[in-house]
Amino acid sequence: TNLDNGKSVDVVVNDRGPHSKKYMIDVSEAAAKELGFYRKGHSRVEITYQLEAEDL
Repeated sequence: TNLDNGKSVDVVVNDRGPHSKKYMIDVSEAAAKELGFYRKGHSRVEITYQLEAEDL
C-alpha cells in the first residue's frame, strides 16, 4: 500500500533485492504505475505478507 495515497496492489515476490539500505522493495513498472509513483520513482509503502493456499 502506498502510504501517500492509499493505493494498493498485490504482487508476487520473484527474488530478493534491491540490496540497498535506503530501499526495502523494488516493484515492476506496472505495479509502480498502479500504486501511483511510477514517475516519482519511489514512495513510502506498507508491505503485508499473504500466504498462498498451498502454504497453509
